[in-house]
Amino acid sequence: MTSSAVPSARMLPARAQTIGFVLLALVAAAIPTVVPPGMSPYAGLLLVAAGVAFHTLARPSVLLFFIIGASAFAGVFRALETRFTPGLSPTLQRSFWFAAMLIALGVLLLHLHRVRLPKQYYLFLGFFLWGVFRLVTTTPTQAGARHVFYYVIPPAIAAFTLLALSAASPSTHRRLRRTLLYVALLPGLLYLIFVPLALVRLTPGGPYGAMAPRPTALFLALILPLPLGEWRYGTTPADRRRGRLVSVITILTILFTLSRMASLVALVLVGMSRIRPRRPARSFIQIVVTGAVAMGLLLSIPQFRSRFTRPASSPDPVEAINLSNRDVLWPALLVRGLGQPIAGWGPGSARTFSGTLLGRSEGVYPHNEYLHVFHDLGVVGLALMLAAWTAMGWAYATRWRRAERMGDGGNAKWGMVGVLVVFAMLGTATTSNTLHFDFILAPAFLLLEAARSWGSSALSAEA
Repeated sequence: MTSSAVPSARMLPARAQTIGFVLLALVAAAIPTVVPPGMSPYAGLLLVAAGVAFHTLARPSVLLFFIIGASAFAGVFRALETRFTPGLSPTLQRSFWFAAMLIALGVLLLHLHRVRLPKQYYLFLGFFLWGVFRLVTTTPTQAGARHVFYYVIPPAIAAFTLLALSAASPSTHRRLRRTLLYVALLPGLLYLIFVPLALVRLTPGGPYGAMAPRPTALFLALILPLPLGEWRYGTTPADRRRGRLVSVITILTILFTLSRMASLVALVLVGMSRIRPRRPARSFIQIVVTGAVAMGLLLSIPQFRSRFTRPASSPDPVEAINLSNRDVLWPALLVRGLGQPIAGWGPGSARTFSGTLLGRSEGVYPHNEYLHVFHDLGVVGLALMLAAWTAMGWAYATRWRRAERMGDGGNAKWGMVGVLVVFAMLGTATTSNTLHFDFILAPAFLLLEAARSWGSSALSAEA
């Protein structure tokens, strides 16, 4: 289900675009002379955001490409922030995503009468509203407000993606599909450049330096379903070969990061991409067996085996949290959460409590989204979150199963992509902050709604 096309009269004419470009260039030239040095990064970011907003008003699909690019470079941005702007709050990357969301919401408001939201997102809206309620009924904090902001990303990005795609030309759709497929190659290419130049050093904890491994691995695990779908359901042998090549390179890049859960999820996704959805019992057994085999394979690799027990050595405090820290955090978080089991302690409280427990004043994510949400929003919030993701996965599983039964490879591909994206998100959420990472949430729902939009009308109603 998509919204109808946005009239071209609402887009910016070519002359207005030219004038806007000139004004932005003049502002860029003035930044070094009129902006205090400490504010220069934010001024530059504001200029970039203004340019993105200007382009998005002209062509809403522009923001989709920026979301994909910013997510693909999240590991680079994280490494640069750690190296050059430590202690900057809010971080530039966080500020960029806040600006991107404001742009998306602004465009949605301009075309509010054309916006439609698939019914699966009503549960995500309920989860967001429960977060808002708990924020205002507890002691509000900056971290809590930021977490509630994350909760609005799914319905907002979904609605914006459907609106943007409805206004896009066929050539834009083709470019977006190619971008989503080939962007998975970008981190591997960067590693091939950075490692020989000593910009990335190989450590027992993974490759560190000019690109942080955790954001890189999480993004690749999220985007992997698309090349896997092309590998299985490509319309031509060349499409299937291309999907296989991109899938293999993506998996090898994830393994290179030594990210434990992302690597495990990636290997399980490969197994899931070969199941027959018309046989759910057998498919479930295949998934369990694939997971066990994948875990055994990772534990047989010394570098991965040591990652489960050795002390964390990452210079990044967000990444320097190993299994032993989780052993401390998770039981303590569960016990404290049981003190307010129904409504939780309020958004942001898990991060604050975890930071206090580990002696870090800036707060620490607990690296388990289920405990995180339970502690912050209680059983009510956890139930809403699980119901929302389950409904989403079920919708795409239904499409996949129906398409397989009808012999419709095109719809089967997009149904499978949707199922695998949901699994990747929920799988990595067990040991990471997937549901509180804007650079993961935004491309996830962009990909989910692109899959919905690119399905045929025969099976696309409400996914």
